[in-house]
Amino acid sequence: MKKKDKNVWILFFGSIFLCFLFVLQYGVFGSKVDWVTQHSVLPDYFRQHFYATGNLFPDIAWNLGGGQNIYNFSYYGLFNPVLLLSFLLPFVRMDYYVMASSMLCYALSVVLFYRWLAGKEMPESIRFWTSWMFALSAPLLFHSYNQLMFVNYMPFLCLSLIGTDWYFIKGRRSFLILGVTGMILTSFYFSIGGMAALCIYVLGEYLAKDIRSKILWNRAVRFVGNLLLSVLLTGILLVPTAASLFAGNRENHSSDISLKLMDFNPERFVYSPYGLGLTTLAIIALFAGVLHGKKKADRVLSLCLLLVLCVPVFGYLLNGGLYDKSKVFIPFLPLVCLVIAGYMTELMEESNTGRSARKLLPYVLALLLIYFSWLQGDLDRYFPLVLLDAAGMLALYFVSRKWNRIPLQLMVSCLILFCYGWEMHLSRDYMISYEEYAAITADEKKENVKTVLDGDDSLYRLEQIGTGAENLRNINRILDIRQNITSIYSSAYNEDYYQFRKHVFQLNEPNRNDMMQAPTDNPCFLTFMGVKYVLTDGQITENTDIAPLVYATNQTMTEEQYRALSFPDNQTSLLQKTVVPEGKASHAAEDESLSRMRSCGFTLPENHSPELTIHKTEKGYRIEAKEETTITAALSGTRKTDTLFALAFDVDNKRPGRDMYIRMQGQTNRLSTAHEYANHNTDFTYMVTLQKGVSYVEIQLGPGSYEIENLKAFTGNLDALKNPDLYASACDTIKQKDGGDTLEGTLEVQNDGFFITSIPYDANFTLLIDGKKAELLKVNTAFVGAKITKGKHRITLSYHAPGKLAGFALSLAGLLLLLIPCALRRERTGKKS
Repeated sequence: MKKKDKNVWILFFGSIFLCFLFVLQYGVFGSKVDWVTQHSVLPDYFRQHFYATGNLFPDIAWNLGGGQNIYNFSYYGLFNPVLLLSFLLPFVRMDYYVMASSMLCYALSVVLFYRWLAGKEMPESIRFWTSWMFALSAPLLFHSYNQLMFVNYMPFLCLSLIGTDWYFIKGRRSFLILGVTGMILTSFYFSIGGMAALCIYVLGEYLAKDIRSKILWNRAVRFVGNLLLSVLLTGILLVPTAASLFAGNRENHSSDISLKLMDFNPERFVYSPYGLGLTTLAIIALFAGVLHGKKKADRVLSLCLLLVLCVPVFGYLLNGGLYDKSKVFIPFLPLVCLVIAGYMTELMEESNTGRSARKLLPYVLALLLIYFSWLQGDLDRYFPLVLLDAAGMLALYFVSRKWNRIPLQLMVSCLILFCYGWEMHLSRDYMISYEEYAAITADEKKENVKTVLDGDDSLYRLEQIGTGAENLRNINRILDIRQNITSIYSSAYNEDYYQFRKHVFQLNEPNRNDMMQAPTDNPCFLTFMGVKYVLTDGQITENTDIAPLVYATNQTMTEEQYRALSFPDNQTSLLQKTVVPEGKASHAAEDESLSRMRSCGFTLPENHSPELTIHKTEKGYRIEAKEETTITAALSGTRKTDTLFALAFDVDNKRPGRDMYIRMQGQTNRLSTAHEYANHNTDFTYMVTLQKGVSYVEIQLGPGSYEIENLKAFTGNLDALKNPDLYASACDTIKQKDGGDTLEGTLEVQNDGFFITSIPYDANFTLLIDGKKAELLKVNTAFVGAKITKGKHRITLSYHAPGKLAGFALSLAGLLLLLIPCALRRERTGKKS
């Protein structure tokens, strides 16, 4: 066996060992953040959906967020080729498959990177240690068990780089098209940076060598054509996804665009898993490539990379114009490592006498820029380590003047990244222990849910509700494909449903991330959304007298009437009337009064201990808490029959850089402002169940310094606030058909009125009543509805994802453009033979 082949196996198994050393010895290969809420559960949902429907190209996810366009979730692996392979393995749990495939892709990325360097003119030791530097870079392993889409495209990107060399040297494009197509299907967001990296590589590696060569430019144009061909092939993913993103269902978290021409940020290059995550050798090598690179290719490549990494406009473009975050530069990691390898090769090949003072300039520049970045406050966290790192690289440069046969700077960089990685993975506290994960995925929960669904085949929702941490981890978790939930956590979502939860119904907000639409135990919301069963601590309880998911009614009020209501009437009124648009509410009874909750007294106990201070103010209370503290708040004016308690107040956080929260009867509201997706939730509302005869509520005050003002408290009886006639014409026979994208059933309507659902409104629904298309209405401010007449009707509600047909057409066109030239080439070859 050749030595280079041994290096391949050393790198492969060494990478797997790093997975164990940094992660697996402490818990599963997953994290408490997006992995457990999105990256492990949504692929499982896609597979469950396929097994249930046989539809590989679905339009809608009825089960999530009340029912939404499935392309809202395409970012999480809808057509990921690695995940699609799991569809052939129904006996393997999807979460186990995600863990194993993530580790394999990580190791494969390192091996493919090494094989790519094998085609370069550099010593074998440089290729080997640069590959280890690539493997130890902070984002590559960290995001393999955190935000998978930040790095899971890397094997395909490395394959694309190999394919680029094959295309320009041998004229073969198979690896190029396979790699780019796989990269897009795996992570379309980061594939943009990946394709930009490929173009920069072509510019530096090939066009810079002979800028006047017509042959090279002709091949470069065809190279871009092959990239576009890959885009065409993935049209079935890209077009419907773009349609969902541009439909106004993504919250805008943009920040002001920097007016700086250049902005050198060392954290973009070093240590941070949300950047390149290398050492200062990366900065030094890029400067050296520009200042005194021997080859024109080295100078061009280094200059292009520095411009992309340091000119803010590129960061904004790659981030879709939202912000200038460093995560989008991870696709440039292989190219930066290539520049490092080239620089180290240059150092090893130079004679001692060939080294001049100008070779020190990259080190001096790096030290000065690091120091100035620290003065500007851009490097507070890593400054001592980065400064020591840069100084060490300078010292090693002088050492290498004596011993230039060993890539000392490269080897020491690997050692630094190894030590940093060991500390970083533990200190971020994102890993999940085996015991904790076993509790999250307990088979008992699935069995209990299956038992309920087997015994009740009507259409309803079944929510898993527990502590705040449990709700977060189960926000997208579907235990059985027949289970429907109200919660959703995705970067894209139905905007009407989001606005309804946040601003119209005013649900409590337990999470700092504004996009997390978490489960809630608000009894009015559970009733309104048809949550018939609740799974808590492995046990299931049934809610009675809930709203059907589909029904007809003539008990209505206009949207103008409804929006005039304040909390808590905006919640309880929806249990009595259905909100319909103005001009449509022919049966709206404006003179009828709604049953309302009554005002009551609410008093916090004053306290002046070192751990907790509660001081009564003119408008409310001033609270200083060093740690979470439980107190009891007294209620006055309640009745023995009351089963509901509602509370609303404004919050003024005196420490806006830190989150604060208040929990009441297990229901949490949190305020975050210093976060990329901060919720800015300053209006806390609670609607909780109250035990009959109880005149107090338990409250947990989170740590912090804050004031609560304008308190309003109410009590009432949930049964008395319901209208028994509202759901008289319920549709319990509705079922899925046509690959899961259509609901069909019969509905016996007692009076002329409105067809009502709790399915979020989307103009791409088609409603047929007795085979005739009905005009869709947006009822209850956010849900699908229509007018309907008295009598028995056949109802068919279908969803067609916008852009899907166009996406299919583009993919087919791309396939024809790929296959036809191949067929013609074979025909010509056959004739010649």
